[in-house]
Amino acid sequence: MRIAVTTPDSLRSEELFLLAIPRTPSPAALIREAAVPYRRAIRLGRTGDYRFTVTPTRPIRGVEAVGLTIHKDR
Repeated sequence: MRIAVTTPDSLRSEELFLLAIPRTPSPAALIREAAVPYRRAIRLGRTGDYRFTVTPTRPIRGVEAVGLTIHKDR
């Protein structure tokens, strides 16, 4: 998949991310979540809105949705 971010000052960065989820014998309709770290120890240097866009580069069997969770380090 491709992950792009637009910063508050309109800079845009984009990169490929390989999503590796183990296959399961069950159909995709059964609910299952997988948390895969994307980046760690990064700093969002400016205050304001950051827009993240996740775009599939090819179909991934069994993946119906993708989301991002951002945690603030202590």
